[in-house]
Amino acid sequence: MAVVAAAGFACDAMAQGASSTLTLSLSTDRGRAPIYRRGDALVIKVTPSRDAHVYCFYRLHDGQVTRLFPNRYRTMSLIAGGQTVTVPDPTMKFRITFDAAPSLEQVDCYATGADPKTKIAADKLGQDLTPTKSLSLSGIRATFAGAGFATLVVDNIVLAIAD
Repeated sequence: MAVVAAAGFACDAMAQGASSTLTLSLSTDRGRAPIYRRGDALVIKVTPSRDAHVYCFYRLHDGQVTRLFPNRYRTMSLIAGGQTVTVPDPTMKFRITFDAAPSLEQVDCYATGADPKTKIAADKLGQDLTPTKSLSLSGIRATFAGAGFATLVVDNIVLAIAD
């Protein structure tokens, strides 16, 4: 599996009525605007400002998308406010390494007060750690935005992989 890294931005309040008290911070083990090389490993760090269900998706250089979090090693999407979760963490038995350069990849993370599994069909959330062409980041964004969450925030990072 390849991974994503680079500069990012945050979008606040994707859904009407979204609370401004929920924010989401996404970074990597190298910060918000890292440059990776082929073979380097990625670690993402995600921190909600208050208790939230968090889902993170990764778009590889070839357009395939996979769900990084939650995953088979950390099945619960709920993260306590202020707690930073790293993916992968030392207990997760996978690594994300970059295998194509030069390229741009991307990680998008969503935080909401309600469990997305209660509003979004499982096939729209994808299978964890399994790249597929049947998902796209724009489709995932539209799915989350249209699900009717009272509060929804997103943050993303574009990952640059250099030669």
